[in-house]
Amino acid sequence: MSYSYLLDLYRILDERLARMNDELSPDDSFSDKQVYLQGRLDCLTEFKSYLEENYHQKLPRRIQKTYKP
Repeated sequence: MSYSYLLDLYRILDERLARMNDELSPDDSFSDKQVYLQGRLDCLTEFKSYLEENYHQKLPRRIQKTYKP
């Protein structure tokens, strides 16, 4: 995998996680939409942590220093 793809994945995941956090409202914690969004947020968070744990160390060192997960 090219490191540019990994950096793009990080950027996309960060954008989607930020959007999900904005959409979640603490008012309707039991609505179907909130449960769906929370599940999606959990899945994206797990995927991002998987990438960081398994692939971040394969980036060139200069890029590892500039992007800190």
